[in-house]
Amino acid sequence: MIIFNGFMLGLRNYGNFKGRASRAEYWAYAAVNFIVFAALDLIGSASSPIRIVSILWALALLIPGLSVAARRLHDTDKSGWLLLLYLIPVIGFLIILVFLVLAGNQQNNKYGSPRPLMREMAA
Repeated sequence: MIIFNGFMLGLRNYGNFKGRASRAEYWAYAAVNFIVFAALDLIGSASSPIRIVSILWALALLIPGLSVAARRLHDTDKSGWLLLLYLIPVIGFLIILVFLVLAGNQQNNKYGSPRPLMREMAA
């Protein structure tokens, strides 16, 4: 249930590129998004209407995905603009992946104070 809460938190902050997102929040959002998209894509390979739903899912969650990734970078005290590294094939993806996996600052930084644990948010 905590994973779903992280996904919903990402959706509630749709388009919010300010503040911070914890590692748990980001990876919960990414996991649910990946699982749903993979399932839709797998089912969509047999049926074209489902393929359209898969594409619409990806488009609808593009902005929230970018915003939660930017907030995750803020948690590591890095600019959200670093997401532009995705435009560099392979190397950019690997660099961003390393930044997303890093532990966040436990102190306040220029992007705000650290987020509480997701278990506390779920309560």
